[in-house]
Amino acid sequence: MARCTPSAMADALYRLLAWLSPAYPIGGFSYSHGIETAVDQGFVINRPSLVAWIQTVLGAGTGRTDGALFAAAWRAAKAQDWPAFDSVAERAAAWRGTSEMALESRQQGGSFLSITRTAWPHPDLDATHERLNGEIALPVAVALAAAAHGIVLAAALEAKGIGQTR
Repeated sequence: MARCTPSAMADALYRLLAWLSPAYPIGGFSYSHGIETAVDQGFVINRPSLVAWIQTVLGAGTGRTDGALFAAAWRAAKAQDWPAFDSVAERAAAWRGTSEMALESRQQGGSFLSITRTAWPHPDLDATHERLNGEIALPVAVALAAAAHGIVLAAALEAKGIGQTR
């Protein structure tokens, strides 16, 4: 197995930090992941209930589901098994609790793929964009970019989790 050089590891970290930064222009600021509804319904009323709500979302909700989808998409993309990848992408589109959550993930995923194709071109990103007509959930899009650019799964998953909690 090939070892990553410090330079390659630094490059991977740079890409991950850029891609998952709140400043990466995918429209993340436009979505709250339902926090307004949680507040309106009385689920979030103070700091402890906010912490509990976020922990549940990350550990038992979308965070958990997105992690599984991310890993499956990364493995399929790394193997260039495009039928398997497209199947994961289809599951990611279906595994949303509400139409609003589906729209959030699809909009951010499509934006992520579009911007990343421009800033960090790769033939696999272009081919997937064409195959899926730009319709892709965010965790699947980030997994594709990570696999295409040689970022190891563990590092990509860890960064994805960090990026989503900020």
